[in-house]
Amino acid sequence: QGRPHVSEMKKRVCRPWLDTVFHALYEDLKAYFAWLSEEEKWAKEDLDDVSDDELDERMLTSAEWLHRAEIAKRLQNLSDAERAFRCAAFVGTCPRAWAGLLKMYSNEGCQKETLLAAHELLDCYDAYKTTPHSSTSS
Repeated sequence: QGRPHVSEMKKRVCRPWLDTVFHALYEDLKAYFAWLSEEEKWAKEDLDDVSDDELDERMLTSAEWLHRAEIAKRLQNLSDAERAFRCAAFVGTCPRAWAGLLKMYSNEGCQKETLLAAHELLDCYDAYKTTPHSSTSS
């Protein structure tokens, strides 16, 4: 009786930084579930019915896979993060993908996978070299 109606009450904001955190979480969840829905839709399709042009359109770049990996990592879904990092690494030479895998594997204590990721990361940097190091002294 003496209380104001819910529609008459003002929205109470705790802290601006907290609103930012919730907004970022919302955006991550929205992108993550869009990714999962897209994959679920593709899994149900018969690949014989899909044209080559449409398959090419579905191919993601390393940057897009890295974005998905970072989202999955922030949401603590490490299996999806690993899968996305691996896809980014195999789409093209992508040191950021191997660095992400290296960090994940070392944090989880996976020694063999950590060493493999370190090796692949070094190979990426070797691929970017333009001139060999020379050890000649004058």
